[in-house]
Amino acid sequence: MGYYFCRRAHTLLLGVLILLGLWSGTAIAQAPVLTDLTTPAATMPTVLVDNSMGKVDVASASSYWIDDSGMLAIDEIETVNTNGAFNSTQPEKLRLTRGGALWVSFDVELKDASTGWYLQVALPGIDSVTLYHRNERGLWRMQRAGDSLPMNLWPQAGRYPVFALSNSDRVTRYYARIVHQRVPFYTPIEVVNQAYLAHELQEEQFLLGAYFGLIALVLVLASVNALIYRDRAFAMYVLYLLMLGGTVAAWSGVGAQYFWREQPAFSNASLFFLPLAASACALWLVRIVLVPRQYAKTLDLCLLALASLLVLAGLVDVLVPTLSGFAITNALVLMGVLLLTGTLVLAAKNDNRHVPWLALGFCPILLVTLEIVAKNFHWINLGSSSELLIMLASVWEVPVLFIGLNRRLAQRKESEVRARAALQTDPLTGLANRRVFMLRLERALLRAKRYQQPLGILVVDLFNHAALQKEFGRHATEQALVLAATRLLEVVRDVDTVARVGENEFALLIEGPCQADQLTQIATRALAQGLRPSGLLPAGATLRFHISMAIAPQNDRDEEELMAYLLADVGQISADDKKTIRTCAF
Repeated sequence: MGYYFCRRAHTLLLGVLILLGLWSGTAIAQAPVLTDLTTPAATMPTVLVDNSMGKVDVASASSYWIDDSGMLAIDEIETVNTNGAFNSTQPEKLRLTRGGALWVSFDVELKDASTGWYLQVALPGIDSVTLYHRNERGLWRMQRAGDSLPMNLWPQAGRYPVFALSNSDRVTRYYARIVHQRVPFYTPIEVVNQAYLAHELQEEQFLLGAYFGLIALVLVLASVNALIYRDRAFAMYVLYLLMLGGTVAAWSGVGAQYFWREQPAFSNASLFFLPLAASACALWLVRIVLVPRQYAKTLDLCLLALASLLVLAGLVDVLVPTLSGFAITNALVLMGVLLLTGTLVLAAKNDNRHVPWLALGFCPILLVTLEIVAKNFHWINLGSSSELLIMLASVWEVPVLFIGLNRRLAQRKESEVRARAALQTDPLTGLANRRVFMLRLERALLRAKRYQQPLGILVVDLFNHAALQKEFGRHATEQALVLAATRLLEVVRDVDTVARVGENEFALLIEGPCQADQLTQIATRALAQGLRPSGLLPAGATLRFHISMAIAPQNDRDEEELMAYLLADVGQISADDKKTIRTCAF
């Protein structure tokens, strides 16, 4: 009944998530485009920059206008601005339609033209930024950068567009044309000097180097674990790291700067596909580690289906990028966050020991993902840097998940060792079992025949086993067997073997060369050890051993015949016999 309700609950949850995604996709696809801003532009203040400044945000001294067609030339835009169509209200969020363009106009006056000044749009992955200004002859000078261009056509190669400003000491008016389809544009436009730009570049290189160094190190260690131990969880973790690292490389601009410099189409595709692939890998990793089908088969199928849908939707969106496709992929990511969280909660309720590490690792990146999806759906209005948040979250997540998977691997190996040990040892006494003893006896007999060095075999019967069980119960009998194993181990060497070969029979293999008098001494010590009192036994109880021994090899008998003779011989010793040590005569 519990399974039935759990399965129905997850089916209902999946339906709710699908409806939520469709509603969100419809909302974003039909949202009005910000094409008319109400506040007309007054006379724009001039951005004054001198050597005492390192960076100046031009937002307060700018005016804005959106060209929905995206077809107007710079001369037409200048006319639009002259006619007062530009507005001075800075839009806090903009979603540009396909072919649309955001135009930003601002004036700059350099107090010291000897210092190089630059305009930067610090948004890696932006589609296109074009900067216009008139030179001293009145002709338009154009600089262009962005993911729609190969890096060798950028005026300044880097993670995001950077343009050199005119070194004229007069007031210069600039127009920046920004195209950034489907994704909200939050990034400030800043004027920075050369020293600040160089310092910022050094900091970025250090931090990005440290980040990707961490990813590379964990990637190598995880790959080694996946190959050596053939662990599916580590193999999926390796794939997840590749997708996560690729996502950060794409969002931070490192990929376009170093890896796919001359493939601008790949730059744009990686921005949208790699996050979806990383989300799919995260769902699959949780599916492998937590094994949700043990709780609800429906949940397992949901994880599998959603991971597949994320990859499929990502491929479709790369081939046919649309606003509706962007909305659908965001809805799928949101569903993935909720489904992964629900899986962790359900596994925690069922005391899954791997949940704490997964929850601890995924928590920050799930929160960041929610924040990014909310921004894409215009549910919140935050100007935080998505690539920075993803980097910070993954710096925490990557080592935590690695530690958790390592612990899981260690627990799995420990279980395998225990399983193998169970096939070779007696679970009660910890001694070798009969199968292992017979294998060792077979090999020992071969060595004894080859080197003419006889070995010794003793079969020890705990004769009062039945009496102990009748008088003191099963627990006392088990304690007696454990004590017997300990006492017998004390009379042999490390190279010898002690095994439990029956319910109350033990066998001792004494490696050669071994003589009859030595074997007798060992048997006598075993008898004495059994008669010693112990706190493990009830008061007055001792271990009464009957022992049959033999020197082998004899008469070319194999190990099975030797054991059969010895077991039969020790069984013939009665309670009235004063001689409890017998030499087996074949």
